[in-house]
Amino acid sequence: MNITFYARESKAKNKDRGELTSKIYIRLRQTNLFDISGNTNLMINNTYWDFRNQKLKNNIVVPHNIREELSYNMKSISDYVEERYNLRDDQTIINKAWLDETLLLYHKKIILQDESNDINTIFSKYLDSKNIEGNRRSAYNVLLRKMKMFRIYEEEDLYKRTRVKEQVTLYNITPARLEDFWFFLINEKEHLDKYPYLYSVISSSISTLRSINTVIGMMKKLRAFIHWCYLEEIIKKNPFDKFKQPVGELYGTPIYITKEEMDKIYNTKMSEALNKQKDIFIFQCSIGCRVGDLLNLKKSNIIGDSIEYVPHKTRNKSIKIVRVPLNDRAKEIISKYQSTETNRLLPFVSEQKYNSYIKEVFKTAGINRYVTIIDPKTRRPKAVNISDIASSHMARRTFIGNIYKNVKDPALISSMTGHTENSRSFARYRNIDDDIKKDLVKFLE
Repeated sequence: MNITFYARESKAKNKDRGELTSKIYIRLRQTNLFDISGNTNLMINNTYWDFRNQKLKNNIVVPHNIREELSYNMKSISDYVEERYNLRDDQTIINKAWLDETLLLYHKKIILQDESNDINTIFSKYLDSKNIEGNRRSAYNVLLRKMKMFRIYEEEDLYKRTRVKEQVTLYNITPARLEDFWFFLINEKEHLDKYPYLYSVISSSISTLRSINTVIGMMKKLRAFIHWCYLEEIIKKNPFDKFKQPVGELYGTPIYITKEEMDKIYNTKMSEALNKQKDIFIFQCSIGCRVGDLLNLKKSNIIGDSIEYVPHKTRNKSIKIVRVPLNDRAKEIISKYQSTETNRLLPFVSEQKYNSYIKEVFKTAGINRYVTIIDPKTRRPKAVNISDIASSHMARRTFIGNIYKNVKDPALISSMTGHTENSRSFARYRNIDDDIKKDLVKFLE
C-alpha cells in the first residue's frame, strides 16, 4: 500500500489567524484495489506548501519548528493508518468509510492523550492526597477509564443524532451528564456492541451486564473525586449537588455459615493447597477482618493473645486500632505456620486465588445448602448453592453474624470489625436469626 499526503489550495483566509491555510489529506493507493483519500485535520499555511509537487517547500522558506511539527504529525498518522491496515481481518473492506473511521480513531486517541495528561494528573493528585492504594486505587483507575470511554461514546452518539460535536471535560460535567454516565455504565455492554471500534481507543472491555450495586459503587467514587475537585477549586460547581441517583443500593439478608459448618470445614481433610486456604478462611471467620487487611497481616500484628491492626479502608478518616482476642482455634492455626521464615502471618495467596480456593473448600467439605440472595443484575430473589457464592467477605459476615446472635451491640462488634460509628451494615443482621424467631412465635402457642 502506498501512502502520500497532499493539500488542496484554499483561497479563504483562516478566521483565527487571518492567513491563507489549506487542509492536508492522506491518500492510500493499492493497484487495482483502492485509491482513497481522507482529511487529516492538519492545516498548513499556503506559503509553506508546494502545491505543484505536493510537499513542504525547502528549509529556507519553512521555519524549522513548523516543518518538524508537521512532519511528525504526518508520520504519526501514516504509521497509525498502516498499523490498522496491517491488523485488519479478512472481512475488512478498505474503502473511504474505513479510512474516515481510522482517522477518527487516531484523532480521538490523540485528544485523549492530551486530555489524559490533565485528568490523569488531577486524578493522581486526588488518590495521593487520600492515600488510596492497592485494590482501591485499581478500582478508581477503572472508573477513570470508564470516564474516558463515556467521553468518546457521548461525543459519537451526540454527533450521530445532531451532527454537532461537543467536547466533554471535567469542567463541564452537569447533573444531566452524571445521569447519562449512570445509564452508560448500566448499559455499557450494549454500547460495546453498538460502537465496537471506539473501544479500541482505550484498553477496556465488558463481557456481562454490570450490576446496579456495582454502578452505585462507581458513582460514589466519582462523587468523592468531584467533591475533592470542588474543594480544591479545580471546578466551580459540584454537579452532584443537584444529581438524583435513579435507584438506591439493594442488599439482601447477609449470607454466612454457622458455627457447625465452620467446624465441618475445619475438620475435613483436604489437599495440602486447600488445607492452607481452609485454615486462612477459618482464621478470617475468627477475627472478622476485611480481606485487604487479612492479606497484609504480619507476625508482628500478634500482641499478646490478640491481633491488632489499623483497617486500611477507614485509616484516612481516623487512625483506629482494631483489637480482636484470638480464640483457641485461631491460635492453633497461627501455630501451624510459625516456623516459616517469612514475616507473613499465614501462607496468603492473591485475593482472586483465595476466593477461588474458598469455593473449592466449601465443595470439598460438603457445604452445599441452598440460600436465597438478591440477584445483583435483576434485583430479584433467587436460590443459589452457598458454595457458588462463598468468598472472603463471607468469612467477615460469618464473624459478625454469629457474634450478633449473642451480643446485639453494634458498638462492641464494630470495635472488632473496623466498622465506622453508626454503620448501617448491622441493620441487615437484625433479620437473620431463625432460632430467635422460632422462640418468639412460641409465645403464641
